[in-house]
Amino acid sequence: MNTKFKLVAIIIFLGGFALNAQNGLGVEVGAFLTSVGGDYFSKIGPVKSGKDKNDIYRYYVDNLTEAEANDFVNKARAAGFNPRIINYTQRKLDCAVLCGGPVKASTIKSIFFDFDRSYLRPASRSELSKLVQVLTVNPAYSARLLAHTDAKGSNEYNDALSQRRADAAKNYLLKNGISVDRIIARTYGENDPIAKNQIGSRDTEEGRQLNRRVELRVYNGDNWLNDAVDPILVPEHLKN
Repeated sequence: MNTKFKLVAIIIFLGGFALNAQNGLGVEVGAFLTSVGGDYFSKIGPVKSGKDKNDIYRYYVDNLTEAEANDFVNKARAAGFNPRIINYTQRKLDCAVLCGGPVKASTIKSIFFDFDRSYLRPASRSELSKLVQVLTVNPAYSARLLAHTDAKGSNEYNDALSQRRADAAKNYLLKNGISVDRIIARTYGENDPIAKNQIGSRDTEEGRQLNRRVELRVYNGDNWLNDAVDPILVPEHLKN
């Protein structure tokens, strides 16, 4: 497929995919940040289009039987697309129980830790929960957890501390149903600060706090979806 348009199935959209109140089965052929035009799908015939609540352009067919949906999926795959079957009726039921509206993956943030600690703060659990949702909705996606410390302590100690932080995040994902083969954890200790630990001879608590982190990343195969997690904003005076 033309990679000019970025596929954004990373959006968690438990109940909001159906742009109208469809029931039964449909097939989503693609979801894009910008409109691609009807001729983009000329190999598979006419498709419906619409813009959802997350400003994503979605292209689909609906009102299909199970046999029709499977046939259309095979046809779309043969044409180079990556379609998925949508059960509109079940989505509505799921959403009534599970969601209060669509959640954008871009609201995920990396997580931070107290000094010399590896336990997950409540805010960190919330961010990891969003990551679990993204990975659950998108089975082809995987997570990378990049664990860091500030510069207090020895290199050996901080290497071990960053490992404990990586393990804390990884274990949360595992306990919430994400398989181990979809998680890569990497540790950096104090070696890759995102902010200054000191300015002159003075400690910068704000900078050290930014360095006590596990950066969350989402991948589709080998492709880093760099808009899936909000970037960490470092104040100008703390940038390295």
